Amino acid sequence: FTLGEGQGYTEDDIKEGARSLTGFTRVDDAFYFNQRNHDSDSKNLLGRRGDFNGDDFVDLIFRRPSAATFITEKLYRFFVNDAPGELDKTQQRFVRSLAALLKDRQWELKPILRRLFKTKHFYDESNTGSLIKSPIQLIVQTIRSLRTPPDRSVSLLVDAAGVMGQRIFFPPNVKGWDGGRAFRRITFL
Repeated sequence: FTLGEGQGYTEDDIKEGARSLTGFTRVDDAFYFNQRNHDSDSKNLLGRRGDFNGDDFVDLIFRRPSAATFITEKLYRFFVNDAPGELDKTQQRFVRSLAALLKDRQWELKPILRRLFKTKHFYDESNTGSLIKSPIQLIVQTIRSLRTPPDRSVSLLVDAAGVMGQRIFFPPNVKGWDGGRAFRRITFL
């Protein structure tokens, strides 16, 4: 979810990464690391060997060249234009510039989003109206816009989302639903 599918990692890297994350838990509502539950044996992870913990795992992921580009392309497709297929040359240059900024700013998202929303590219005619809302986005934004108290009709809204192809709490896989134009098309007879 940080590097993208097929970006130089293996199933073994995923398993070793999971071992690195052992020991992390919650106590009440607080994040907690329990050293006794951490697998402190050596791990082979993304071409490196060592006693990696969760922080090391994140550092190794963010050292990969594809991480910044993958994250900024995800942001681009979510906020700017979710058209299917490869990005065109202008879009690729824009995403690469955001990726460079993301690395320069130590992976902080606020400067990236600020730059994204203030550029002419964001407001370009080719991007205006190019995003397609998921059923949940449509329902939540409608409720907010109309200032409708959702508590009276939650079951109807859940049913409506299901009819549109997004059954709440039942995603198709661990990634969740594809968004935008990739979302299942609904045909009404």
